[in-house]
Amino acid sequence: MTSGRVKSGRTIDRRESHRAASRLPGSSTPAEFVALARDPFIARLRSGLFDHCGVPRGARVVLAVSGGADSLALLLGAAVIATRSRRSGGITPICVHVNHHLRPSADADARYVERQCARLGVLCDVVDIDPARTRGNLEAVARRLRYAALLDATRRHRASCVATAHHADDQLETILMGLCRDGRVDATLGMPWVRPLEESTPSHEGGDQQGDQQGDQQGRGAKQPGRESPVLLIRPFLGHRHVECELFCRRAGRRWRHDESNDDLTRARARLRRDVVPVLESLWPGTTQRVARALAQLPSAPPSKGGAQPSREAIAPAGGHIDLDPVDAAVRGKGIPGT
Repeated sequence: MTSGRVKSGRTIDRRESHRAASRLPGSSTPAEFVALARDPFIARLRSGLFDHCGVPRGARVVLAVSGGADSLALLLGAAVIATRSRRSGGITPICVHVNHHLRPSADADARYVERQCARLGVLCDVVDIDPARTRGNLEAVARRLRYAALLDATRRHRASCVATAHHADDQLETILMGLCRDGRVDATLGMPWVRPLEESTPSHEGGDQQGDQQGDQQGRGAKQPGRESPVLLIRPFLGHRHVECELFCRRAGRRWRHDESNDDLTRARARLRRDVVPVLESLWPGTTQRVARALAQLPSAPPSKGGAQPSREAIAPAGGHIDLDPVDAAVRGKGIPGT
C-alpha cells in the first residue's frame, strides 16, 4: 500500500488492483459483453457520455464506484463500451472506490468492487480515507475528503473527468430539497451533466444534493472534457431511473452492495424517496423522467444577448431567493380559497 495526500492535509491510503490491469478492456472481449452491448441501456449510456457530457473518444474516465446498483451499472456499462468500441475509439475506464471506513461493511464493499473490476478487466484504485478522525460535521468532512480523493486519483491516472452515477431520481429529489427546504429558485435547474470538480464541496446534508448546488450552478457552461479542460465531474446517468440501473445489473447477472445508511429515515433524502416521490409518480406517472427531460432542454449557460432563453440571474436574483411576501399578501387579499 502506498501513501498519497489530499489537500485537506489528511493522509489517505490507496491500492491499485494490478491483476485487473492485465485485462484492461480492449485486450479481450468476454462473451457476456457481446449480449450486453446490444442492451438499450448501453446505447443510452453512450449518449449520456458522448452527447450530454461531451466526453471525447479515447478519453480516460475515472468511475466513482461504491458498489451499489447505480455505480455498478456505470462500471458494467463503461466496461462494455470500452471493450466493444475499441476500434472506433471508446473510453478507457478507471474505477476508483473510496473507502470511508464508516460502516461495518466498508471493507467488504471495497473487496467486492475489486472483484468486479478483476472480472471485467478494469483497473481498480481503492482509496482509504478516515473522516472520523477529522473534527467537524462527519458527513461534510467525508464528502470533502471523498471529492479530494477523486480529484487526486483523476490527476494521478491522467484522466479528463470523473463520472458519478447520479440519476434522474436523484435529480428530482435534489430539486425538491432545494425548493422546499431552502426556497431557492435556482434549485429548479438541478444538477448539471458537467461541472468542474472542485477541491472541496459545500458542507450541507446529503452529498451531491442541494448542498452541492452552489458548485453545480457555478459550473454550468463549463468547457467539455478534453486535453485543455480542467478535471470535470460528469453525470451520464441523469436520463436514467434508479430502477433501470437495477434491472441492467440483473440482466448482467450481477448482485450489488446495499448501503444501509440509505434506509435511515432521519435523512431528508430517504424520506423523500420513500414517502414523497412515490406519491408524485402515482399522481402523474412518469414524473421523474419528465423532469429529467425538461432539465436536459435547459441551456447550460446564459444565452447571448437577445437570446430567447433567460439566464439563471434573470430567473433568480442574487442569492437565489425571491421575496414572495407581496404575492402572499395579494393572494390573501383576493380571498382565494385554500390560502
